[in-house]
Amino acid sequence: MQREHLHGSLLAFTGVMALSFDGLLVRLADTQGMNIVFWRGLLMALALTLLLRVLDGRWAWTHLRLGGADAGWVSAGFAATTILFVLAILHTTVANVVVILAASPLFAAVFSGVLLREWVPPRTWVAMLVCLGGIIGVFAGSLEAGGWLGDGLALMAALVVGINLTLLRRSPRVDRLGKH
Repeated sequence: MQREHLHGSLLAFTGVMALSFDGLLVRLADTQGMNIVFWRGLLMALALTLLLRVLDGRWAWTHLRLGGADAGWVSAGFAATTILFVLAILHTTVANVVVILAASPLFAAVFSGVLLREWVPPRTWVAMLVCLGGIIGVFAGSLEAGGWLGDGLALMAALVVGINLTLLRRSPRVDRLGKH
């Protein structure tokens, strides 16, 4: 159990570091948002297609077909998250985007309760309310600085990630990088 906790913590740390660095790269690109979205999406699609082919010998579209409708929805959600992330970075601070995206598991908990009837314990609701207070604080600071649009886009990205996490929980058929 402790090894799993360490593994999860390492993955979370790696994700936060990647998102922080990723946001800076988006800023440094110094081009229009949709140019970044295009190249980012194309390169991710190529990398994922090749990775899946190497991991289990099948192409990405085979995994998509085998995953059914939920695989399509998860893919569409991933695309939407990519677009929302890039546009959020261009309209507010990287720190705000990372903090707001960290709320994705909160939304996943709510969606899992509503869609899957898997409700979290009361102590988790208390933690979620505290996190919600932090997000409100981020939004309040952005109202003065003019970054409210980017914060709103980041919040929409966090909602989509929450829905995607719930869909993945509901649909074990959807492949998670060649694990089937």
